[in-house]
Amino acid sequence: MVNSDYSNFLSSLSGNRFHIGGAASGFDSASMIDAIIQSEGKPLERLQEKQEMLSNRQQAFQRLDEKLSDFRTYVNDWRLQGNFIKVDATSSDEDAVSVDTRGYAADLNFQVSVDNLAQNEVFHSTDFVEDANYYTTLGSLGVASGEHTLILKSDGEDDIEITYRDTDTISDLVSKINSEEDFTAYTVKSSEGLKLFISGSDASKDISFQDDDGVLSLFNFGADLSDGQISAEQAQVTLSINGVSSTVTSDTNKFTDIIPGIDLTVKKEDPANPITINTQKDVDATFNHIKEFKDKYNEIMEYLYEEMKGTYEELDTDGDGKNDQETDPLKGALKNDDTLSGIFENYKLMIYSNLDSDTEGTKELKYSFLSAVGVGSSNGLTGGYKNIMKGQIDINEDELRDALNNDIYAVWQAFGINEEVETPDGTENLKGFAVQLTDYTYELTKYEGTIDTLAGFNGSIKKELTSTNKQIVSWAQKLTSRYNALWMKFASMEQTINRLNQQGSMLSGFGGNAQ
Repeated sequence: MVNSDYSNFLSSLSGNRFHIGGAASGFDSASMIDAIIQSEGKPLERLQEKQEMLSNRQQAFQRLDEKLSDFRTYVNDWRLQGNFIKVDATSSDEDAVSVDTRGYAADLNFQVSVDNLAQNEVFHSTDFVEDANYYTTLGSLGVASGEHTLILKSDGEDDIEITYRDTDTISDLVSKINSEEDFTAYTVKSSEGLKLFISGSDASKDISFQDDDGVLSLFNFGADLSDGQISAEQAQVTLSINGVSSTVTSDTNKFTDIIPGIDLTVKKEDPANPITINTQKDVDATFNHIKEFKDKYNEIMEYLYEEMKGTYEELDTDGDGKNDQETDPLKGALKNDDTLSGIFENYKLMIYSNLDSDTEGTKELKYSFLSAVGVGSSNGLTGGYKNIMKGQIDINEDELRDALNNDIYAVWQAFGINEEVETPDGTENLKGFAVQLTDYTYELTKYEGTIDTLAGFNGSIKKELTSTNKQIVSWAQKLTSRYNALWMKFASMEQTINRLNQQGSMLSGFGGNAQ
């Protein structure tokens, strides 16, 4: 690439010029000048080599940044407890009670009876508004011309003013009420006409209205509103766990964390027929989840190793029939790079780190080392020494399954815990391996992080590349001036030799005439 660039520069020097050299002297002036320029242009050639090296190094770091950012996003999602610990949950009657779980749900089998469903407080029309539909204007119902206000009240909350005009439709009024968080409005249309319903957002909301302009009376709400009022009532269920019953209420039909990690949504009131709920951790799913991580980690470590060493196996990942090393100009750009070597070694060392060393004696993990759950380096028997040097990790499947069956939550902690712990030395962070990995990777890939300070827009490589480009321009200008000066000297020499030749011819002519 560099040789081609330098040759192109030499060609450009004479490409737009017309010279005839050696007509009088017989010298090959063009070749002589090209040889001089080529010799004196060695610094330019070296600068172009440096330019290509810097450009490739910058691009290689930028590609590394993308790969590490993608890896961090994957690990950050992978480590979440809800993704790490899978729980199978079933209901004996999904039409009556549905169940959702999160990773910390216990293995349980229990019964739930739905005593009653939640009922929000509702105010509604006591009679149909005849000949009305969604697009009927409020003015046609009797609202006076101009702007009016309906005040919505909810205990413990600020009053809400709903502004409406006679030109608004019933649909407009409903939309304005629905835009407020604590209120819901809807209409029911039949052949008899239309009814308006306004309710609180859940059973805890005690709502009322200030209707000085009387718009609600036009919807037949009644003078004191109580005739069209339905009182709020909480949802209630009875749980039976290991023969012990307890009653639980909720302002909605969803019971969040009714048992830690378990949500129930009740749909049908039937206290006489208990529904059976079963939750069971899916050890196989978590086992495969960890194996997937192992493959992703090994993939990124393989990439770091090959970039660091500049040696590549016969790979054809793009399917073009050629070794990637032959088609990728960036391969080898980071060979023996100190920054890349540091990243590789830090990733590798983290596998063996003591995860709770900062909180030891105050709060300790059940599994302080990944090796305790069967996750660690390849060994010389199964993975080979080569894989150990590449930082590849392996899984002892028996040990991992034993740990998952014994305490799946403790296994997750070894990877995903992230909490502050008060120690005698102050507040320390207790972080699992995956959290430490994502934190470190963020420091590498963030704006003004390790890679950005090297290969970013204002990075050191960019600054050095800019300086090199300026030197290339300066040297190109020098060589162009030198090239033109040489041609002027050779042209002057040719003119002198031509005059001498002419004088010699004249003298020879005089001598011939004298004879």
